[in-house]
Amino acid sequence: MPVINNFQDLKACVGGAVNNSVMWEHVSYTQDHVILEVFEPLLGSAVVALLEGAPFNSDKSSHLYWLQRAMGRLMMYEYAKSPIQMTGSGAKQTVAENATPVYKYQEVAYRNNMLRTGYNFMERGMYLMAKNQLAGYITGNPVFSDYDRWIPYASDLTKISGLTVSRYDYERIISSLDDISRIIISRIVPDASRTTIIKAKITTNATSPLLELIQRAVGNLGIKEAVSRGWVTIHEGNVVVKEMSVFNSPGENLQGGNGEGISLKMRAHELWGSLYIREIIDYIILNKAEVDIAPIYTHYMSTQPESSTDEACPSTCSDRGEFCPRKHNNGIVSI
Repeated sequence: MPVINNFQDLKACVGGAVNNSVMWEHVSYTQDHVILEVFEPLLGSAVVALLEGAPFNSDKSSHLYWLQRAMGRLMMYEYAKSPIQMTGSGAKQTVAENATPVYKYQEVAYRNNMLRTGYNFMERGMYLMAKNQLAGYITGNPVFSDYDRWIPYASDLTKISGLTVSRYDYERIISSLDDISRIIISRIVPDASRTTIIKAKITTNATSPLLELIQRAVGNLGIKEAVSRGWVTIHEGNVVVKEMSVFNSPGENLQGGNGEGISLKMRAHELWGSLYIREIIDYIILNKAEVDIAPIYTHYMSTQPESSTDEACPSTCSDRGEFCPRKHNNGIVSI
């Protein structure tokens, strides 16, 4: 069964982004592609089963509201990708009678808007399902990972990085964020503590200074790593998938970009990420007597060489670098 059942519901999802002249049978087929390529990989088949045939929802506090509107926008993205029809005499571009032709960059901007707002709306639905602990989304769902990432949502990465990151672009840098968490953070904070902290943040909005420090470290180092791998670039304050010229205006090309400018941005993110790693360790050592920090401190000390000390390294330490007894190694923790 479809997630969007008729043209009226589609119109409610995207508003003026679709004209009444669009025939429902010409756009409805795109649902299959969205389900196969987006919804099932990110939400799981159990959630898709709940969505299919569900009544159209107008309650903004419901995950259904956001997921249905995500489907509508992603449908229009797919529909707008190919304004070409095949006829008996070959291919032709469909142009409405008496319509004013749009420029290529306007087409690109439309598709970009539908794509990224669609993914962002989907993320809002994901957050509400995780917050309300919806069984179909969490229990037995092989793709569920909201409680297992230090930065589970693109909106979190936007807040801590100062850059605009859509859910679509976030999906392309998850691997970098996970690598930073696994290689660096997990040797400071155990995985069990991560899950407890993140679940509390999502379900009860409980936060802590330690969580903010970790998110800023992972976010900055993860963005730097994703850019260095060539997966994304930083363009006018946006983290953007590199091979897509979705933000291009005539004459621009994201493939090239300003190499020197990108290099400076990468160095800045690496520097700040390394500084936050230092702050994480200082915070854990200085607050080791607290009930929730004690097991983290024990885990951290168990990963350190015998020559390490448990004395906090103050910000004024002149040896805070390669020769610091806590072995910061210029911001990269020696494990």
